Amino acid sequence: MESVGLNFDVLFNREKFVFVVVHAEADYHAPLTVGDNLIIHACTAHIGTTSFTMTYKIYKEDKTLVGSGKTVHVTLDNKTRKKIPVPKILGDKLEKFMLD
Repeated sequence: MESVGLNFDVLFNREKFVFVVVHAEADYHAPLTVGDNLIIHACTAHIGTTSFTMTYKIYKEDKTLVGSGKTVHVTLDNKTRKKIPVPKILGDKLEKFMLD
């Protein structure tokens, strides 16, 4: 997110919203060893009214797919912790990572 102008310090400490993980899943595809360098591809799979879904593919340097996953996040008001619509500032940034 920082690469598209949404600084994590601002996002988590100064915005009027937060987002939390409400669902996570992962699949194992191939073994890793300590010290393996990994490449992680994160993409936005869906943006809903109050939530968004991210998908992940994890590769070793030799391009072997070693894992994949998905997380669903819900946006909340920072003070009340009640669900709110995905803020435009966040939605606009997430759209830059949408799957084709």
